[in-house]
Amino acid sequence: MNNTQRSLKGVVSVDGWIAKFDKNNSATVHVDIVFRQGHFGADDKEKIRFRVCLSRAEVILRIADGEPLHVVKQSIARTPLPDAGTRETVRKTSRKASASAKASASLVKVPAVSVAADLAASGQVDITDKAKQKLSRYLSQHFQTTEGHPAWEITHSDEGSHLDGAPWDASTEHRLKVRRDTERNADGDKPSIMVEVRCLREDIVIEDLSAKDDGTQRGWLSRPNSDVNLAAAEQVIKDELFKAGFMRVGNLHEKYTVVLVADAILTEDW
Repeated sequence: MNNTQRSLKGVVSVDGWIAKFDKNNSATVHVDIVFRQGHFGADDKEKIRFRVCLSRAEVILRIADGEPLHVVKQSIARTPLPDAGTRETVRKTSRKASASAKASASLVKVPAVSVAADLAASGQVDITDKAKQKLSRYLSQHFQTTEGHPAWEITHSDEGSHLDGAPWDASTEHRLKVRRDTERNADGDKPSIMVEVRCLREDIVIEDLSAKDDGTQRGWLSRPNSDVNLAAAEQVIKDELFKAGFMRVGNLHEKYTVVLVADAILTEDW
């Protein structure tokens, strides 16, 4: 594979491929996303340390102008993600007892079941239903961007939890299928697709923020407002995004700023 990849250090990795095209010039597109925790501050020149993870992310597939590819819309992954566990739910209902139930209740003499007998005799029967509800570790919602590109919003099934791991199995679950018009694009290369991972600034969770110098740390703790400390971490993140090759990084102090944290160019696996 000839993939070009960029990402915010340690926070998310992105990879993928376009499967071999069949005789109908169709192929599946596979996106391999893994969310992790990024650690900042290991460099001796850095004066602060902290961890970064994401609480929500969007995965977008873009076909650039000039690429001889078209999305097969009915192939887009829209179904829930694989189940990661179950939760038992209990529901209690009451209904009128049948005539036979009332008759049986009138014959009950055992104290241990006197309560049930009284219920049946009164014409009411309590019924307890137990069911297992399948749960997914991640919730994935397909949507279209304003530009019309297929995308998926990824969140955790437990509210407040951070994204950690892969939301799907890239080897067995393709995101969609594409159909090609020609084997080469206008530049004479194999067709390609761009995958992007983005989020809002409020989706970037900064934890365990501290100064590496004890004196500086004591000064931080004495401040009534932690915005200055947070701004320092935001600047480090912005610098790391620049180092990764993202030249346009918005105001990270604005919670609704859209941040591109990873991307990759996917080509045919050949």
